[in-house]
Amino acid sequence: MKNTESSVVVANVSNNNVKPEFDQAELRQTTTTSYPNKKIGQTFVGEDQFNLPSTDFTGTKVAWVNVPKGYTIEQAITDLAKYPNARLQKVLSLEPIMSDDDKWAISNIADVTEETFANRQLVRNQAGEVVLFNGKKQYKKIIFSATGAEDIDLRSVAAPHNVEKLQVAEPVSVEETVTA
Repeated sequence: MKNTESSVVVANVSNNNVKPEFDQAELRQTTTTSYPNKKIGQTFVGEDQFNLPSTDFTGTKVAWVNVPKGYTIEQAITDLAKYPNARLQKVLSLEPIMSDDDKWAISNIADVTEETFANRQLVRNQAGEVVLFNGKKQYKKIIFSATGAEDIDLRSVAAPHNVEKLQVAEPVSVEETVTA
């Protein structure tokens, strides 16, 4: 298996509906995972040296991050360029992943509950069906990482997970699309 990722790009800057005193930048990153069509078996040679045909799966990770009010897409592109190692980090968990912004929204916005975020974070297949992990619901959040932090899989850890413990920047909201 081989993973390749594009650079993080700024797709748009728009109003922030949750915190109107800010705007938000939409960040996108394309990922391609290639699986060889044949198993190599035991070897001391790198998989890439066999030049085997592969099946590729491409997906797009998307995160929205807070930016100053009136910020332009050009400013966002210029400022993002200061972080050459930036990537969109995927966090997987068996519990909803609650950030400080999520907790603020639950406390301050009518009709916003932990269930609101849990439903957005549920891992679903293309048909919209919940995908279980060892018989349990799993949750996913995409987070901007200025340092290029690797994805985090917390599904084997039993405790609830808070994004601020992960020491990464916080998006306003998250989506991920996958195409084969």
